[in-house]
Amino acid sequence: MMPDVWCPFNSQTAWWFPAACPLMYLPSFCRFRMTGIWRSFVAQRCLWAMGSALTFHQAEVIQQRNVHNLLKDFEDEVPGYLRNESICEILENVKLKPGREAVGGNLLRCYISEPSCAASACGAAKNGECPVGSVRTVPQGEAATICSWTNRGSATSREQ
Repeated sequence: MMPDVWCPFNSQTAWWFPAACPLMYLPSFCRFRMTGIWRSFVAQRCLWAMGSALTFHQAEVIQQRNVHNLLKDFEDEVPGYLRNESICEILENVKLKPGREAVGGNLLRCYISEPSCAASACGAAKNGECPVGSVRTVPQGEAATICSWTNRGSATSREQ
C-alpha cells in the first residue's frame, strides 16, 4: 500500500521484518478487540517513516474460531468505529524521524504526544485529565502524556 493510505490489519498471521519488530507492540490500554487494529495504525505510521510500506497477500492459515459472543465482540469494537479516524488524524501529525534506526523512538512518539494532541485523541482535556481515558505524565519531567483512547472503567475482554 502507498504511504498515507490507512488500512487496519490485525495481529493474526502478520509478517514482520527484523527492523520493524518493535512495531509488534500491542497496546494494553485499550479494549482487547482493538489492540491489533490500533497497533496497525501506529505501525503503518512508523513504517512510512522507515521508508517501508504495508503489503497484503493471500491467507496462509485456516482459522478455527473458538466459541465467543459476537454481540460482545461488537460492543468491544465500538470505540474503534468511533475513534479510528481521529486516531489516524493524530498520527498523521506526529513528527517522526526518518530511517529504520528511529523505529523505537518513533513508536514511542506515536503513543506519547504533546498534551493537546493526546487530549484530542480522547476528547477535550479538562484540568489535565482525559474525560474518556487515562492521561499520565511521562517520567523524567517530559511535558508529554499518554492517552488511553478508550473509556475509563471499561473492562477489556482479557479482564472478564
